[in-house]
Amino acid sequence: MTSLPECTRQRLQRLPLIPHVWEGGRLPVEDLIASTPLSPSQKSDCIIWLDGSDGLVRAMDIVKASAGKEAVVRVLLKAIENPHNPAKPGRPKKIVVKDRELQFFLRGVLQNLDIEVDYRPQLPLLDELWFNFQTSELQNASRLSPHLLSKLGNLACSLWQLQPWLLLSEDEILRVDISRWHVDSLYVCVLGMMGEERGIVLYRSLDSLKQFREAIAYLALTRYNSSQDEEELESIFLQQDCWFVNFNCSPPFSSYPSSSTVWKSECQGEKVSIVFGSIHPYEGIRPLKDDEEIFPIYAALSALASFIEQHEDDLAGESIKLVQAEYVVPSPDKNDSSCQVSVSTVPDLTCELEGFVERIQEEVDSKIVQAYSAPEEGGGEEDLSSARGEGLSSSGKGKGKVLKYDLLPYDTIVLLDTIPSLLLSRLHNVSYTETSYCCPLSAETVARLHNQAATTPFPVVILQTTKPKAKELLSRLEAERGIARVMFAPSKFPNEVVGIIQTTKGDFYVLEWFPKQANFLQRWRKRVAKFDGYCGVVVAMGARGSSRGNPQAKDLLYLFYTRVDK
Repeated sequence: MTSLPECTRQRLQRLPLIPHVWEGGRLPVEDLIASTPLSPSQKSDCIIWLDGSDGLVRAMDIVKASAGKEAVVRVLLKAIENPHNPAKPGRPKKIVVKDRELQFFLRGVLQNLDIEVDYRPQLPLLDELWFNFQTSELQNASRLSPHLLSKLGNLACSLWQLQPWLLLSEDEILRVDISRWHVDSLYVCVLGMMGEERGIVLYRSLDSLKQFREAIAYLALTRYNSSQDEEELESIFLQQDCWFVNFNCSPPFSSYPSSSTVWKSECQGEKVSIVFGSIHPYEGIRPLKDDEEIFPIYAALSALASFIEQHEDDLAGESIKLVQAEYVVPSPDKNDSSCQVSVSTVPDLTCELEGFVERIQEEVDSKIVQAYSAPEEGGGEEDLSSARGEGLSSSGKGKGKVLKYDLLPYDTIVLLDTIPSLLLSRLHNVSYTETSYCCPLSAETVARLHNQAATTPFPVVILQTTKPKAKELLSRLEAERGIARVMFAPSKFPNEVVGIIQTTKGDFYVLEWFPKQANFLQRWRKRVAKFDGYCGVVVAMGARGSSRGNPQAKDLLYLFYTRVDK
C-alpha cells in the first residue's frame, strides 16, 4: 500500500497547514542503552518527529527493530493529529528525513496532503536531541568510582581466564554467603557451557532463580508460536532479581560506547568486553548505579575465583558433589579491611532444577498422549493403530500397544545426521561400552551398507546425553534387544511429526517432535532412501561439554542398525 485511505486523507486535509519544517527518523535504542545486554527480542528502534521551527518533539514511539517503514508513518500521523503538549494538531508544510528510501516511501503515502517530503544527509536538531539522550543516559550511569570499576573489571578478567563455563553447567548452582552490605546470600549461575553467551549471574533471591528456571523450562517444552514466545520470553527474563556479568569477545571495542558499566580489556590475547548490570522486576535491565552495588559483587566474584582454582577437579566431574570453602577476601569499600565469604555447591538445588524439566516434560507428554488417541473404554492403554497412521497399523504390530515416553533421559539431544564410512566401520567393530546384542541385519546387508557408505555418508539418529545416562540408555536398549525400526507419524499439531522408536521387544517410545516441512528432515529421509530404508541409531555422550549438540568421534559410544518406516 502506497497511499492513505481516502477517509483518512480527508480527515487530515481538514487540519490546518502549519508553515513549519519537521525532522523525522528512526534510531536504534541500543545506541542509547548499549551498556546493558539486550536479547534479540528486545532489539528496538526509537521513531521521532521533531518540529524544527518550534523545537518541540511532536511524537515519539519505540518499535521493534524489524518493524517496516509503516511504523514511521504511524508515528507521523500521531504527530499530525495527536501531538505531545503543548503542540497543536496540524499538517507541516515540509518534513525532512535522511533516508532516501524513506523519502520516496513517504512521498507516496502523503500525496494530496500538500506536505513536501525532502531529503538531507544530516538533521542537526534530531541528531542533537539523540546525542543529548545518550549523554543523559551516560551521566545517569556514571556514579561509579573509576577505581572500583577498574578493580571489578580486572577481577572479571581473571574469571574469564579461568573459563568456569567449562566446569559448571547452568544447573550447577553455587551459593555464596556474604552477610554484609544488606546481602545475605547470592546464588551463582555460570552461563556458557552450551557454547552460547558466556557470563555469570548472581541471583539475589533463591525464589527468583527457581521461578525463572521453571518458567523457562515450561516455555521451552511447550513452544509452538514463535511470536508469542518472544514476548513471553522477554516478560520472564525481566522478572529476574539478579546482578549479571556478561563476557563478549566477538565485537570490536568500538561497538560499545565509553560507559561506566562496560569494562574493556585484553585477556590472553583476546579483546574482551565485560558488561556489568542488574535486572529487577521493578527496574528492568539497567547498568550498575552506585559503588554500594559493586561491594557484594566484587566480594562474590573474588571468592568464586578462589573456589574455582582450588576445586577445579571436583567441579569438572560428571555430577556435582557437595564442596564447601571459606575465604577471606579484600573488602572493596576499604583498602585496609577484609571480609569472610563462604562458597559451596548446592547439589540438592541442582537436582531440583533438573526436576523442573522432568516434571514439566511429564505434564506435556501426558497432554500429548491424550491428544493422540482417546483411551479405550474401561482401560488406560492407547491403541497406536488408530493414533499413528499407516506406519503403525498396516502390519498390525501396533495394535493395542502403549506409546511410552521413558526411554530417553530428559536431557537427550536428538540429531538427524550422517557419519562417514571410516567412523561407521569403527563403530561397527569397536564398542566403548559393555553393551552386547545380536545385530538384526545379515552380514551381506551390513557389507552392502558399508560399501555404499564409502561414497555416501550413512544416515544416523544420534542420541546425545551425559556419559552415565548414555550407559543407562544402552543397558535399557540391550534389555529391549535393540531397535527394530524408527518411524515418523502425524502429530496433534499439523506442522509437526513425531519420531518413534520401536524396540525389538515390541515396545514403542517417543523419540522427538520435528517440524513437518523442515528441510533437514526431508534431506535426512532422502539419504535413508538411498540406503534402501536402513539407518543407524548412535548413542553418544558429551551433552554437557563443548561438543553439546555437535558430538565428535570420541563421543560416539554405540551403533544400532535399524530401518525407517516409509
